[in-house]
Amino acid sequence: DAELDAFVDFFGGGRSDAKLLKVLKSAYEYAMEQPFVGQIRVPSIDSVFDLFGKDRLYTYILHALESAGQLYRYNLYQPCMAPLNGTKLWQAMEREYGALQEAEKALERRDFDKTAEIIRSISFARWDTRGNAYKEYPELCAVAKEKRTSAKETLTALQKKIFAKSEQEHLSDLHKSERIVTVLFSLVEELESRFAALKKERRLLSFDDLEHAALKVLIERYDPETDSFTLSAAALSLQAEYDEIIVDEYQDTNRKQDLIFRALSRQEKNIFMVGDMKQSIYRFRQACPELFAQKRKSSHPMGAEYRLQAPSYLYLNQNYRSHPKILDFANAVFSETMSEQLGQVDYNENERLNPGGLYPDGTEGHVEIDLIVQPETGGENQLSNIEAEAEYVADKIISLRGQKFYDVKHNIERPLEYGDMAILCRTASGVAGFFEQALRRRGIGCVNNNQDQQFLDVWEVKMLRAFLQVINNPYRDIPLITLMYSD
Repeated sequence: DAELDAFVDFFGGGRSDAKLLKVLKSAYEYAMEQPFVGQIRVPSIDSVFDLFGKDRLYTYILHALESAGQLYRYNLYQPCMAPLNGTKLWQAMEREYGALQEAEKALERRDFDKTAEIIRSISFARWDTRGNAYKEYPELCAVAKEKRTSAKETLTALQKKIFAKSEQEHLSDLHKSERIVTVLFSLVEELESRFAALKKERRLLSFDDLEHAALKVLIERYDPETDSFTLSAAALSLQAEYDEIIVDEYQDTNRKQDLIFRALSRQEKNIFMVGDMKQSIYRFRQACPELFAQKRKSSHPMGAEYRLQAPSYLYLNQNYRSHPKILDFANAVFSETMSEQLGQVDYNENERLNPGGLYPDGTEGHVEIDLIVQPETGGENQLSNIEAEAEYVADKIISLRGQKFYDVKHNIERPLEYGDMAILCRTASGVAGFFEQALRRRGIGCVNNNQDQQFLDVWEVKMLRAFLQVINNPYRDIPLITLMYSD
């Protein structure tokens, strides 16, 4: 089979099939998260801007050009940069920014080749550091150079990664790969069919199987192109059973689950969804936060009288958990990092988190970011990064004990105790033990909630086992040494 041979040559790794199997596994996992596995098809793409999804490449290029333009505008028009106006440095940036503006206009016309031509024409001439501007305004020149360099890196990446080929060349490459992707999908369908037969033989069902089975019961026909469906008699009957369908954490919903909720609802008029795009963390499990974003865009703000007229939305931006200073910090971070292009949220006043009155006005608090600097060259006794972090955190906890804080549970101000504090790790596996040991060396008791840690590996249990083993046989070396090295 020539197409299968092309597929193996494209994804194969020479002597080993490991790379090929990895690709097949990833494709299978993706397919299992789709509503109907047998309907996965290679999309027909006529515009290079639709690569990776409808308007995905267009949006990526637009965002890159806007980011670079923002850096140039700072250098050219910010009042503090006025002393550079008219210098050779300023003239060079003005030429580059002019070309950037022309590229944005070509992009708006969806003229890929013209946009590519303009971006490739920007040469980024080297700055002459011997001019008077560098002598008179060294700090301003340093700022301007830094921002221009960032813009240059962005535009150079576009030149090399996207605009190195014409639109026709990109589409030609895409069409050549369609056969390979078609083979991949056919193999995935074959894998799914054989795996399903094996599970049926052993009377096993995965969670994916349960979702697919539910869709087969609820939906007679589904059109993936229009995302429309025809309901079964069972779905129409079940709809009458649910007055309301309430779904939390909708930003982590996948396409199968979304389709199930829609099929069980009454034309989506009795679904109440709660979600937060800032908390979207399950894309690696094929969650589709854009589903929630699309639903909000297609809805209208709820009126002042809070009457429910589907589809409508209401901002839940009052926070009843965190100190106002923590909310200020979170808002500062998200306002700089989230946008419609990145995160699918324009982080405006409606999105900001506001204190819900949990803390009285004037309650002290602050957010602190500490940087731990390790020596570049250390000896044998130098701590690893995680060990250094654990030691620092343990010392920090000691210094915090006794400081005044507001106890929201009892509505009083009192001294901070060890039991009031917690250490949150991005992942506890392989990490929590270092913090536990650092605390115990300082005589601070703690509870390790690492679920991966087995009961017999807990420090206290290990010590108790060692005691019992030595009592049973005083000549057992390892438990005896364990006790001798313990505190």
